[in-house]
Amino acid sequence: MLISEVGIEMHMLPFARFQYAALFITFLFLAACGGGSSNSENTSQTGSGDGTNQLFIAGGGIKGPLAFATVALYAADTRLDPLYDPALPLASATTNAYAQITGLAVPSDVPPPYILVIDGSSAIDLNTGIAPVLNKLVTVITTEALHARQPIFATPYTTLAYHMLRASGMGSTQQSISNSAVSPPRLEAGALTNFSNVSIESAGFGMSAAIDVFMTPPILTRATTTIADQQRVVQYRAAIEAFSTLLNDIHLSVGATSDELLEQMGFDLYDDGMLNTILSVWDIAGLLAQDPMTLQIANTRYQVKDIVSLMKEERALVGSSSNSGFLRENVAFNLQPIRAEYATGGTKRGANIIALSTTSIQFGNQDVGSVAGPKPVKLTNTGNAPLTISSISISTTPGFSQTNDCNNYLPVNSTCTFSISFTPISGGTVTGA
Repeated sequence: MLISEVGIEMHMLPFARFQYAALFITFLFLAACGGGSSNSENTSQTGSGDGTNQLFIAGGGIKGPLAFATVALYAADTRLDPLYDPALPLASATTNAYAQITGLAVPSDVPPPYILVIDGSSAIDLNTGIAPVLNKLVTVITTEALHARQPIFATPYTTLAYHMLRASGMGSTQQSISNSAVSPPRLEAGALTNFSNVSIESAGFGMSAAIDVFMTPPILTRATTTIADQQRVVQYRAAIEAFSTLLNDIHLSVGATSDELLEQMGFDLYDDGMLNTILSVWDIAGLLAQDPMTLQIANTRYQVKDIVSLMKEERALVGSSSNSGFLRENVAFNLQPIRAEYATGGTKRGANIIALSTTSIQFGNQDVGSVAGPKPVKLTNTGNAPLTISSISISTTPGFSQTNDCNNYLPVNSTCTFSISFTPISGGTVTGA
């Protein structure tokens, strides 16, 4: 659930040396949320031929590895529905025969966050030798991701999270100018982590919570050398293949493209944490209840349970980790079917999910210029799904302020506290609502 703004309505009296204030806490915007050469390494690089410092984005699109895809980098713009202007790319490039992004320079005059779009409509999936089952993969690049100097990958899960992020800002473009109760989506790392968590919980087949869909690579790299690292890589990649296979199966049954289905899933999961809109088109509960380990990866001879063999075979194709050992004998993973409540709507999320310790605060009479408070309000997640908190703020009335210890992500049955203070700036009465 996204919590936007605390609304305040102010009424002033024309005189008196003190001010009386009462704050009534309401949430005005609520939405429920609950997924080169063969020796080169996909790392972000610095340095260019003319001696200037230049940062290049490396990585690729993985469902499996997409060769000869078109890559575009955009400045993030939360005023626009796609979160970027498709007509104004900052840089463009392609993926090479090894599915690696080449020559995608980061502009020095436009800071992150960026939106990275990989168009695979003319690409080749190196695992299958034919066109990929998903044509468009998207990810968000934050300052933190850029400074990590690691390959950046767009996957079906980053794309799912991206669509949820889009849904979080629907309607904010025009309204945010005049109505501060509607906030555009936030693109910093913390907010992305929340959507990563939701995509994993909702459609991740029991993926480890240690996986971050924006930061965990879906193929082996030189940085993934430990058993723990490779466990996460393999599990993430297995989930990618299972998820993509299900999307392709649904596409073959209903006619909508896999890309359209993925977008709808993102909107659906953001809206109420379930896939019930897609269910209204076609009953996918039985499909989602399948054992993902036995799914046949689309257009390959492998099942999902064989992902280690597929990844071993593709190392020569992607050339990204041929210098590091694959600890495949030590890597184990197991995926689980998507939980029934996400597919069937059996456990609806989004209603009565927040409990507040109080819905009103009285500050009484206060001298102008003095500080009253802070007075605490506890927020508890009483629902059956995590809360994603976009912001907690007082948007309209001078004199009120708040601080909080609420992270962007509040697990089930967890509590955080925001503390409200009041500093009158003139005489009169203030009533907030």
